[in-house]
Amino acid sequence: MWFPFFCVPIYLKGIWILPILDEKPKMKRVKLILSVFTAVLILSSCGIITGAGNSSKESGQYTEENGAIPPDFGKNKSAILLVMKAGMKSYDKTLGSMTEKYYTGTFEYTLLGKLDQDKFADKEVYRFYFDHDPGTEVTYRSSDGSTHTTHRKQFFVYDRLNDVKYKCGSESSDWDMVVKAYMQNLDAKRLSM
Repeated sequence: MWFPFFCVPIYLKGIWILPILDEKPKMKRVKLILSVFTAVLILSSCGIITGAGNSSKESGQYTEENGAIPPDFGKNKSAILLVMKAGMKSYDKTLGSMTEKYYTGTFEYTLLGKLDQDKFADKEVYRFYFDHDPGTEVTYRSSDGSTHTTHRKQFFVYDRLNDVKYKCGSESSDWDMVVKAYMQNLDAKRLSM
């Protein structure tokens, strides 16, 4: 029987056990390590795995200093409009839950096409809306040959009164973290006015 140098004895209930590896254990271990490494690389590149500090990193991007928040936001205590996307239930759900959890000001949901209708026509009351640009699609091929696409968005706050879009330069596929960070910073700005 062959025991490679990486075979480590295990102490189990007072008995030392030396694992017995079957044929070609080194090749199996190499395949396992490569598979795990590939999976981590793929998941981290499309934003599924996030680091522990990601929230604070995101928070630092969506600030007034970075051009992502209007300087007058919160000044007249107006409501912010949240632009929902027809056919994108997961996005709408994320936007709603993150806003309700992290933004304490007044907000209302609407569709982009309904911004100029009677209810939202007053740009003093409904001066700002939160939305995103389509961004880019990133497609990658996994080790089994299948392809996967991730959609990145660039979020912004639009000032309807001055016709100015406030956004930072980055795109992200991690929608919940971005919306959370943006709403926390919008709320802090609103409370500081």
